[in-house]
Amino acid sequence: MRRVAPAVKNRHMASLGVWCLAAALLALAAHNLTLLAPAPFAGFSAFFGDAAFWAQKRAFFLLIAGSSVGAWASFAMRNETLSFTQLASPQADMLRPFMRVAFVTALTSLIGLILWTGFLTFSIGGVQAAAFRSNGSIALLLGALCGLSERALSTALVNQSNAFARNFEATGPDKPA
Repeated sequence: MRRVAPAVKNRHMASLGVWCLAAALLALAAHNLTLLAPAPFAGFSAFFGDAAFWAQKRAFFLLIAGSSVGAWASFAMRNETLSFTQLASPQADMLRPFMRVAFVTALTSLIGLILWTGFLTFSIGGVQAAAFRSNGSIALLLGALCGLSERALSTALVNQSNAFARNFEATGPDKPA
């Protein structure tokens, strides 16, 4: 057990690392393409949409890159030793590395959209979270924090969504508030 568990964790870390690196590099490449806009999108507007739209939303690509790094670091920081049952699947939720990266990037994009629209606002140390729109360092850091805390964020997001739905159900569009 003492010899097998580290090998299983390291193999999972390597696999997760490859997927996280791929996602981060793809997101950074997309971000860099938006810096060249509209040239890369010329003739492809039907597929890619308006180049100005992507240029305006380029911070989302940095959020995704940061979240990928954060997701890898999150797994590295937990589960120092694996139990016998974890040898088959090191992650408690049994998500494979590709699915974990997809989940984290989707969750981070959703958080980014919530912040972008102003549906939620907060600040940390005097820095407004919405500043990720125009500051690449803040976007990368916010993404990394989303990746690091993906378990807590997903639970909090579900709880808030349920509270929203209950409130909407109680008041409804046709019911007085």
